Amino acid sequence: MELHKNELIEAGLQIVSVGIGEPKHAARYCPKLAPSLICLVPEAGGDSAHRTYGLKNATAKEVATQETGKIALKNVLKGNFGGIPTGNTQMMPGTFIVNPQGKIIFAYYSDHIADHPQIEELVAIVNKD
Repeated sequence: MELHKNELIEAGLQIVSVGIGEPKHAARYCPKLAPSLICLVPEAGGDSAHRTYGLKNATAKEVATQETGKIALKNVLKGNFGGIPTGNTQMMPGTFIVNPQGKIIFAYYSDHIADHPQIEELVAIVNKD
């Protein structure tokens, strides 16, 4: 999302990332990796916000896809190695657009752990309203 921040801001979107790790990790890494995003993590950690929106744990089929393998290899070749993960590392991703009145106007439930909607699709949803 950080790479597309200008497009998203021009569309009137404020990006909020809801994490599943520990608040101390969000405080440490979000300003460095995604300074234009608001990063939230429940004080006690956990995935209750994700479950409230209908997200679920990934199955082996949703983790071990050709797409996730390509992304993992690409990151390793760039020298990007993650540390020890915290939180529910099996949680499937999702993307939601919530209007200023709090109504969900778009919900995207990922088909696998590396699946995300296209930025153009998100901008088109906002421009439609």
